[in-house]
Amino acid sequence: MATSLREGGATVAASGSGKAVLVLDASESAETAQSQITNLAAAVLGGLPATIQRQLFFLGNPEPYPQADLQRFAVRWFEENRRRVSIVAPVFEALGDDIASVVIIGCGRIYDLEDWEGTPILDRTLLVRVGDSLQAPPGRLEELASPAPEEILSRLCDPVARVEISGSGFMPIFWDNRGYRLEVASGRATLGAARLETYRVRVAFLILDGERLTVRSRRESGREVLEQFPPTGAELPPATAGELGPEERAVFRDASQGRSFRCPRCRKEHPADTLRCIEGSVILGESVYPTLERAKAAGFVLFEPRAERVTFRVHPCDVLRLGEATVALREGSRALIYRFDPVQTVWVNTHETLRPYQLVGGNEYAILL
Repeated sequence: MATSLREGGATVAASGSGKAVLVLDASESAETAQSQITNLAAAVLGGLPATIQRQLFFLGNPEPYPQADLQRFAVRWFEENRRRVSIVAPVFEALGDDIASVVIIGCGRIYDLEDWEGTPILDRTLLVRVGDSLQAPPGRLEELASPAPEEILSRLCDPVARVEISGSGFMPIFWDNRGYRLEVASGRATLGAARLETYRVRVAFLILDGERLTVRSRRESGREVLEQFPPTGAELPPATAGELGPEERAVFRDASQGRSFRCPRCRKEHPADTLRCIEGSVILGESVYPTLERAKAAGFVLFEPRAERVTFRVHPCDVLRLGEATVALREGSRALIYRFDPVQTVWVNTHETLRPYQLVGGNEYAILL
């Protein structure tokens, strides 16, 4: 069992949150059910709210068809696709990373379903049969048998109430949707959100090597959908960055070595851990780094001394990676340090807090504003 952490990335959106794709079976095995398939698909497409995008495909064909013309041209379209092999690969590959709920309506086996087991797109797929099963025995996927249109629509129009992102060793180090909140309970980190207009989020994270990201969506009806995503490369957005001025460089070089420094604000000596000068008229004080204040820097800031220069960058998240298996989590005006326990595979609160100018990596020093 792998116990080392790796960085990963993913773009997550709750399935069924804005787009529906219908895939119809026009193969010879479904020929006698053609009218039933057409009428059911047309009823579903017509019953979707205007806010939900929709696309129409046929099994074995990567080209979408104009869904509004289904009933008008159904006979021609079914004939065009009659001799295609009943496989989903061309459609799934055409959809790519598109986040959508997929409904396949047909009669008879789809030959490559097993090849897609464990993929996010198959986890978002509902099978509907109007005759023989679409799966080979024993049939692991949920499959509705000759349902009413309302039963399918209830699945496609069941709003998401909450989304939770987790995984073995999971710890986010960046996310771009501020509606999500991080919670660490019993050593396991969860990034969750509820009652949002959009649940789409781009996230970078730590996770146990070889593990998948788990996304649990709870619908208004109480139904839960569980999806798993293989991590891709982690990408952090460009950080706010800059360079300290001469007086600020002197502040950093003294303070980072634990020495008192001369404040560029009040010209008095301050202890090394002073980040705000309260000698002036501003009630909450002023930053001892005026450049950071002008840049409206908040949260974690990292300094890097380079010969005669000192550069800085503002970390874009309330979680800062300090080492291979150590992070700092911002909680108000302090940052708690967590370490990953590879034996228990949990994040342990050390009850230590981030010190001003704590060394991070090889040559960066972190503070929390």
